[in-house]
Amino acid sequence: IWGEAFNFSSLAGVPTLGKTGFGAALSHAPFFDGKERFVFLVMPHIGAAGTRGELGKVLREGQGCESGACGALIALRNEITSGDVQLGVDSDDIEQSLLRMRLYPAVLASGHTPS
Repeated sequence: IWGEAFNFSSLAGVPTLGKTGFGAALSHAPFFDGKERFVFLVMPHIGAAGTRGELGKVLREGQGCESGACGALIALRNEITSGDVQLGVDSDDIEQSLLRMRLYPAVLASGHTPS
């Protein structure tokens, strides 16, 4: 019924599609029983536990050692803890810029630094 998925991946599970991107995704939705059907699944890939049970770590197939997941969220946390958060759009890193601009105000409002 559903056919192929339309992948609109982005960093940290935060959709960065605009009107054009969502329009493209919706134009691929199948019709079933006279209705257009679509499901959006959006989530970060947080490492469940590395080989030693460390949250946020994952051993990827073909890699020799564990690495962090989600790297974009880890990078943002590191910026926050260092006090060096650069808001604004970096044209060489647009997705991370958008992630930072969406999440940083919420982190400040919460009063807690993510661990």
